[in-house]
Amino acid sequence: MSRTARAGAAGRAMTATAVAFVLGLAAGMVGCPKQALVQDTVWVEEHAGQGELAKTLTGALDAYAGGDHEEALSLLDAASAMGPDDGVKDFIALHRGMAFLRLGEPGQAHEALAKAAKAHDKAIATSARLLDGLALEEMGDAEKASQILDAAAPGDMAAACEDKVLVERLLDAAAGLALASGDIARACSIHGLQTADLGASEQDLAAAGELLEGIDSALAGIAAGGALVPDTATLLGAVSTHGPFWALLARRAALDAVHAWDLDRAEDLAAQLSEQGFGALAGPVKVAILGAREELAGTDPMTIGALLPLTGKASAVGKIMKKGIETALRILKAENQFEVIYLDTGDDPGITRDHVRALRHEHKAIAAVGPASGATVMAAAEEAAAVGLPLVTLSPRPGLTQVGELVLRNFSTNEAEADMLAAWAVGTAGLRTVAVLYPDTAYGKSMAELFVARVEEKGGEIALVASFAAGETNFLDLAKKVHASPGIQAVFLPVTSQKLGLIAPALACEDVWPAPLADLAKKDGKHRVVLLAPQVAHSADLPVKAGKYLQGTVMCTGFHPGDQDPFTMFFIEEYERDHQAPPNVQAAYAADALLVVGQGVVAGGARTRGELVAWLIDPKRCGAWLFTVGSFGGFLPGGEPAAPLTLVTIEGKGFAAFEAQVPPP
Repeated sequence: MSRTARAGAAGRAMTATAVAFVLGLAAGMVGCPKQALVQDTVWVEEHAGQGELAKTLTGALDAYAGGDHEEALSLLDAASAMGPDDGVKDFIALHRGMAFLRLGEPGQAHEALAKAAKAHDKAIATSARLLDGLALEEMGDAEKASQILDAAAPGDMAAACEDKVLVERLLDAAAGLALASGDIARACSIHGLQTADLGASEQDLAAAGELLEGIDSALAGIAAGGALVPDTATLLGAVSTHGPFWALLARRAALDAVHAWDLDRAEDLAAQLSEQGFGALAGPVKVAILGAREELAGTDPMTIGALLPLTGKASAVGKIMKKGIETALRILKAENQFEVIYLDTGDDPGITRDHVRALRHEHKAIAAVGPASGATVMAAAEEAAAVGLPLVTLSPRPGLTQVGELVLRNFSTNEAEADMLAAWAVGTAGLRTVAVLYPDTAYGKSMAELFVARVEEKGGEIALVASFAAGETNFLDLAKKVHASPGIQAVFLPVTSQKLGLIAPALACEDVWPAPLADLAKKDGKHRVVLLAPQVAHSADLPVKAGKYLQGTVMCTGFHPGDQDPFTMFFIEEYERDHQAPPNVQAAYAADALLVVGQGVVAGGARTRGELVAWLIDPKRCGAWLFTVGSFGGFLPGGEPAAPLTLVTIEGKGFAAFEAQVPPP
């Protein structure tokens, strides 16, 4: 924290401390943890006798106490001219240094205090040395000031002299040096002493709050530099007093304990706050503890819901996803007793809402995955947000994650797929002239519009846009349209794997040959094009069934069986053992949704819904290091997947990890 910032925070604390000091004097007590090392009046009585010297020194002390530091210096000089013994000279040097500090002349203060620091009287020497540390800090010599103040006990600094203004400046300087060196615990200890005499008033808490802001700023700097940040419990343990700085830190430590589910510690800190007169700060902690206990009682971390369309129009997808979840569950249950509650959403939004409420209130599920159907997914998202159930959706429908912070998505959006394919085709591969062939469905129209827009944004040209009926199986007429546009370099097909397996041979029949990018440069008279497809076209058996006509096809997907990741390979083996067929994209997405929730409970220690979501959207805790089947990269703070897609190409009889390719010459 800068010296200016420290001065602003300390100024408020100093004012409040001065008020408390005056009140303490009126009551016959001062709340300083220790008596001053040098008690001025008593010292004069014991060491200067009863004559003119004692009278002059007493006058100097009175002038100093009255704020006339120039007069105090004059009287101290007069006392020095009386030829006192060495002990009195040391006392005079100490107080000359103090007067110069109050007059804003740290250089002259240092000259006087350096002499007094060599005194035979241990108390005078200690006071002078500590105040010399302040003088050096105010002179800008942080290195020498640190050598003195970093080695001093905070309690000794608080008792350096009877001048509370100088003590406050001394403590502030020591705290600033501690912060600059990264010793946050020491700074907290000093701030505790700075506010030891303050109470629980709004003004007192505001003064302590500004000091805590300085601590937070220093902690943020440490974290930004990648160093380990001390936790709140450690910082609280360094504070030996029970003033407002301690109280604010204790409240934070209590709330951190609630977050960590150490509710006994949180209750103990709340009780301490109340006992020390900070009941207003204890109140929110008690509310948080009560909410945490209620949440624990109403949540079963080992129960996860699966909302899937097992009947209706999307049942084929729902059943595939269920298979992926079943294999993922078996893997999780090898070490942990998770239970998945499967509930059929069908095509009914009303039933879906009922299922969400049942998972939340009856089954006490910590979260749910799904649905996948456009007819039900928005209803599930809205109900989950309303009842407080985390939901990892498995749908590309726009706007899902905007419903609420508990709604996440582990599925790529149509926008993301169109953008990725257009960026590669136009930006990387240099394919400037593109055709779009799409089914006359809501999905087909949406993907066609998105892809056309992305291509044009990136400087490409759309040479042909043609649609076909959803149930069409003969694509020769469509292929003729492509053949009639000889400049086409790529064809975008937002279709299923079955349709892709029919369209590619039809193109070849019209002498439009799907081919790898590198083959487009061949000069043999053939019209070669690169096929582009989103992940709905991805199927593990596609290269085998229609691979002759699909070589070089580029797809974006969140999963492909050729991935050499050890866990992906393990999952594929386990899935094939369970279901006698390889998994597809939908199975992988569903499996990963369950796996990341399960690992949030096991690896993340999440015991409640709120904690689970906080873990899932924290890239430091939930990210690519997790065991997942697909290319999962964690969730962004808004709930969208961070990196759900990768590009793959068909090579031979399988999918190959996509590598950068350059445009043909």
